[in-house]
Amino acid sequence: MANQAGQSRTEGIEVDAENQTRAQQQVTSAPSTDNVPPRGGFIDLHCHVLWGLDDGPRSPEESLDLCRTLVSDGVAVVAATCHQRGVFTRNRPDTIRRRAHELAEQLSLHQIPLEIHPSAEWLLDAQTVEQLSHLVPELLTLADRQKFALVEFPFQFPTYLSYVAETLAEHGLVGVLAHVEKYHQLLTNPGRLETLLDDGFVTQMNADSIAGRHGQAVMHACRSLIQRGLIHLVASDAHSVDRRPPMWSAAWDNVLRWTDPETAELLFRTNPQSLIAGTPPHLAKRMSWLDRFRKR
Repeated sequence: MANQAGQSRTEGIEVDAENQTRAQQQVTSAPSTDNVPPRGGFIDLHCHVLWGLDDGPRSPEESLDLCRTLVSDGVAVVAATCHQRGVFTRNRPDTIRRRAHELAEQLSLHQIPLEIHPSAEWLLDAQTVEQLSHLVPELLTLADRQKFALVEFPFQFPTYLSYVAETLAEHGLVGVLAHVEKYHQLLTNPGRLETLLDDGFVTQMNADSIAGRHGQAVMHACRSLIQRGLIHLVASDAHSVDRRPPMWSAAWDNVLRWTDPETAELLFRTNPQSLIAGTPPHLAKRMSWLDRFRKR
């Protein structure tokens, strides 16, 4: 999350170590059946793993520590996300590409099996949106594929979503809304999220929210949105091993418990792979009220 308005935007969602421990305790493993796919092979399309460019790792060593944690948590591919716009106007596409290449070299040197793709997360505040059509060439797309753009908005949710979707479409891009659960208006009103989907946005939810790191109320709301078939993919939005860890395994177990293996596979592997390939993702089927009640 960009630093501009960073403290105010994260006031209601940042948690301490006690909440993180509680989140680990809240996870109930998925039922043990032959049909449950194994953990691993996860594709993380929102992860601040590049050092020295934003509020993620501060050094190569911190980046490598985060990469080791991702691999141990089952991640095989990472879109190395860097903030653009807001207070990070100096982050140009070539700067991010160079740092991603440097990280890939370090991963190879240290024999850490993680595939890296340069990416960015755009902060679309009102000022940026006014210039969006002219700024798009200066912004890096998801996995540098020129198909999808990972975007975030100020937490006072904007009214210009349709305009953003149309502007991106004029440049051949589809918006991927980062961490949808952090917007109170979407978390408490699924109808607004359906409108967002109608505008053409792809929806991404953070793994630590699903795992319960931000409290049970947020976790239960995440469960509801997933069960209603309103989420395309899960990503970590990790920034470090300690401050904002990935929590992939815990999120995977919860989604398996809340839904079914097909939905978990779609959110954690199939749809992220589709976005890297530049092809549209698909929403999981909406669960019936009775099924949602049984999975509580």
